[in-house]
Amino acid sequence: MSSAIDPTKPVSGTPTTASVRANFAAAKSEIEALQGATAGLEAGKQPLEATLTALAGVITAANRLIYATGADQFAATDLTAFARSLLDDPDAAAARATLGLTIGTNVQAQDAELSAIAALTSASDRLAYFTGSGAAALATFTAAARSFVAAADATGQRGSLGLGTIATQDASAVSLTGGSINGPVISKAGLSLGGWHPNRFHGGQATAPNSTQTLALTANTLYAIPFAVGDSATFVRIGIDVTAADAGKAARLGIYSWSDGAPAARVLDAGTVSVASTGIKEVVISQTLGAGMYGLALVGDGAPTIRANSVASVAAFATGTATPGVADYRMSRAFTYAALPDPWGTPAYGAGSVDIPAIYLRTGT
Repeated sequence: MSSAIDPTKPVSGTPTTASVRANFAAAKSEIEALQGATAGLEAGKQPLEATLTALAGVITAANRLIYATGADQFAATDLTAFARSLLDDPDAAAARATLGLTIGTNVQAQDAELSAIAALTSASDRLAYFTGSGAAALATFTAAARSFVAAADATGQRGSLGLGTIATQDASAVSLTGGSINGPVISKAGLSLGGWHPNRFHGGQATAPNSTQTLALTANTLYAIPFAVGDSATFVRIGIDVTAADAGKAARLGIYSWSDGAPAARVLDAGTVSVASTGIKEVVISQTLGAGMYGLALVGDGAPTIRANSVASVAAFATGTATPGVADYRMSRAFTYAALPDPWGTPAYGAGSVDIPAIYLRTGT
């Protein structure tokens, strides 16, 4: 831009009005032109900005990447050719291919069980567990439970439960050293028989077999006799010995638990035997009984005569008597012939009678 201002005017002497005005006009025009140019420059330039200033301060080089280290703070790091080959991948599948990864081998595939666990909201003292395939829930995990789980062995676990050495002893061979037992209940049924003789008839410790004694049964009467099991065994037959038959009639046999001197809950309804002929009538069973007192039961729709036994001392122990010296051990009640009831019911006693139906159990075959 060339100036229209004439610096030679005036050279000397008194300036004229015309010359001064001409120079002022030229100066004004040039100033206005500069102001317009300056405004244009201001409109087109980048404003001063701290972030750009910080970026401008980073020294760049080949294979370098600028990254922020704080507010308006930047540094440069290496950006290798391999990293660039990963960054230019369009999706996850391409990125896995670049990294040489295979789902199921190098990468955990989507798993329903893991998703179920991830969906749980954890909290203190809670333990995740599965409630089904792909379904999970949380359970309370107490300090006592954690102590049990943290134990190194069974001894430690028993200790966490407060169990002593008696917890490891067999029930049939418990050894006590010191201490005391309060209020024990000792039954004759707990006395060991030394095992059961296989393939022979057992009437239990509650009866004394009699070679001549018999009993005529009453139809629709449910009988029970106490039967003591001294040693646990699996019994394979239950039966009676018919000495006088009743044509077309039958009897049903079974086993009951024993409670408070009487038969209680049904253990086994063994089924029926015919009493239409004499001899031993048996039902094949497979019933394991632990040591204790039980009741053997029968009910019939006829009146055959069967072998009977006398009671033994354990029967008095198990059932008691209404009057001292009176043998009222025959237990029975009215019951219409059918499947054995559960429970047995309330017994009546045959006062003055010692002939009770002989019902046998057998082990072996």
